[in-house]
Amino acid sequence: MTKETDRLMQVLQEVAAARHILIKCSSAEVDGFAFCSGLKALNLSNELPADLRARILSVTYLSRRTEGRNATKRQ
Repeated sequence: MTKETDRLMQVLQEVAAARHILIKCSSAEVDGFAFCSGLKALNLSNELPADLRARILSVTYLSRRTEGRNATKRQ
């Protein structure tokens, strides 16, 4: 595997294990669920290269599952 693939696998494992996801860029912070919902609403999937689309879909899928676990634990 390449370094890039190793890094992607590490990120996916962290997302899968997380109880809450926070997307950060510089001083901006966005809740992971809100970020994924926004990406879905933008419907950019047809405009992105296939490899980038696959990475984004993997992370957004795992992020939505993470939020589902949180909702179950809060009840």
